[in-house]
Amino acid sequence: GNSIWCSLLICIKMATALNLLEVRRIAEEAGYSEIYFNDKSRVISFHKPADGVRINVFWTTGTVGTCLDHPRQGKTQLFRRNVGAALLRRILADPRLHTGTGYRQRSTAPAASFSDAPAARRRAPFCAGERAHVAGFADCTVRSGPLSSGTHRGKVKIEYDDGQTYHVHPSQLGPCSVHHVIVVAEPSLDEEEEARKQLALLEAEEAAIGEEKAEVQAILKRFEDDRRRRAEEEAAEKIRLAVIALEEKRLKEERVLARIREEKRMEKERERGERGRSTIFWLCNSDDVNSNFDETVTCVALGGNATIMLYESGTFMWTSGLPTLLHNKLNGRQNSLPSPEYVSMGSQNRYYVRFKDGKSEWVG
Repeated sequence: GNSIWCSLLICIKMATALNLLEVRRIAEEAGYSEIYFNDKSRVISFHKPADGVRINVFWTTGTVGTCLDHPRQGKTQLFRRNVGAALLRRILADPRLHTGTGYRQRSTAPAASFSDAPAARRRAPFCAGERAHVAGFADCTVRSGPLSSGTHRGKVKIEYDDGQTYHVHPSQLGPCSVHHVIVVAEPSLDEEEEARKQLALLEAEEAAIGEEKAEVQAILKRFEDDRRRRAEEEAAEKIRLAVIALEEKRLKEERVLARIREEKRMEKERERGERGRSTIFWLCNSDDVNSNFDETVTCVALGGNATIMLYESGTFMWTSGLPTLLHNKLNGRQNSLPSPEYVSMGSQNRYYVRFKDGKSEWVG
C-alpha cells in the first residue's frame, strides 16, 4: 500500500500543475474562447474559430492536448506533457508546435489505467449510445462500433459533451463512473514505447502516402493520356484539313485547265469554222485525199498532180508528185524541229513553206 501511494506522490510531483485562472487569461489573450469545463476531470477546453483548433488543458497535470485536422488521419489529438505557462503561450500561438515532450493519441492502449481494476479490465466493446471515458482526456458518448475500413479502421467514433467528435481505439475507453489517476510509467521505457508506436504510425502513414501517390499518379496519367489523345486528334485534324486543301487546290487547277482546254477547243472550232469543215474536189489520188481529210486539217496545197495537207497536231501527209526539194525538206523531218504551218505549191516545182518558228523557205 505504501509503495502505491509513493508512486502516486512521485507522479504528482513530476506533473507540472497550471493555475486555472492563469490558463484562462493566457487563452483569452491568445484569442481563444472557452467552450468546455469539467471540474471533475480537471479539464478545460478552448476553441479558436478562425483556425478550427481545439485546445484541451488538464491543468492539474500540465498536459495540453491540441485537436487538429491531420491531412491523412483526420482529427487527431496531440498531447504535450509537463507544460508550463510559457510553453502554453507558445502552443496557443502555434498548435502544431513540436516540443519534444508530446505524443499523438494512437490506436494502441495509452499509458493510463483506472483505479478500479475490474472496470479497467473490461474487454467487451462499448455500444453506440453508451457513456465512456477517454483515458487521459474526458467523458464522452460512443457513437459507433469499430470501423472496418478507411483511415479510422479499427477505431470507434466518440462525441464529447461539447459536441466535438473524434475517432479513438476501443482500448482507450473506460467507464466514466469511476475516478481515474494517471500512472506514469518508467520514463525511459515509456519514451521507447512511444517512439516505437510513433514509428509504426509513420510507417502506416507512409503506406497510405504510397497508395495516395499511386492514385495521384493515375490521375496524372489520365491527364497525360488525354493530352496525348488531344494532340493526336489535333494532328489528325490538321492532316485531314491539309488533304482537303490539296484536293480543293487540285480541283481548282483541274477547273482552270478544263476552262483553258475549253477555250482552246472553242478557238479551234472558230478557226475550223473560218477555214471550212468540208471539201469538194476532183483530184488525182482523190481517194487518198478524201480518206485523210478531217476537221483537224489546217492547210491544203495543190500543185500539178500532188496534194499536201497539214494538221493541227503538226503532222502532214502528201500524195505522189510532190516537188523534190519540198519532199526532201519534209520527209523524215525530226520531231524536235518546228513543224510546217503553211504550205503552197505552183507549177514547175515551185513551192513556199512557213514553219511554226516563223522561218520560211521557197523556190520561185
